[in-house]
Amino acid sequence: MDWNLSHSCALCNRPRSFFRKHRFFPTFTVVAIPVIFVLMVVGHYFEGLVPAIAATPAHGKETHNLIVKFVAMHVWIPYFRHLGQSCWMPC
Repeated sequence: MDWNLSHSCALCNRPRSFFRKHRFFPTFTVVAIPVIFVLMVVGHYFEGLVPAIAATPAHGKETHNLIVKFVAMHVWIPYFRHLGQSCWMPC
């Protein structure tokens, strides 16, 4: 079997397309996480404008949940950004 080196991995002698890394998911996630968070904050704000909803204990708990999600967002975005930039095969 003779592989063209421009289309193969020299270390494993398999077609390079087999090891091709798609970066759609990390890029999509880096964009989607902040967009979803902003939509949640906007929804929380508009819910707070309704006095009956703002007076419920669930609305106060949602404020705590938004803070937790804000911290989690700052953990996962750098992870997925690094995942999208790194290459796991030296080919």
